[in-house]
Amino acid sequence: MASGSSSRHAKMTSTLQDLRYEVEGAEAPSPTAADRSNIAAYQKYFTGYYGGIMPEDEIRQLYRISSSGAVGEWLGHPFANQAIQVDLERFSIVQTPAFAIFPFPNALNHRCDT
Repeated sequence: MASGSSSRHAKMTSTLQDLRYEVEGAEAPSPTAADRSNIAAYQKYFTGYYGGIMPEDEIRQLYRISSSGAVGEWLGHPFANQAIQVDLERFSIVQTPAFAIFPFPNALNHRCDT
């Protein structure tokens, strides 16, 4: 009985590991040439795997579109939050010396009472 129990446990553990990989660690299958033949086909591929549609404008911004309308390679634009972070890092420290003059209107008329 102990051996049957351990066999079932090993099978269940293996199944759970496969399921965990499928849910957490699975990578998207690469789109085929047919999936990249036009924007509508790429949207269908995207919907089938990710469950949502990628807008045509976003596809045009992120991928090179050939003269025949096929979806080409990724253009490599940074995501918006990454671009904002780069700007924050670039402009958070200004290394320019500043010289400031403040007016003191009564400075020349001040009397020293001794």
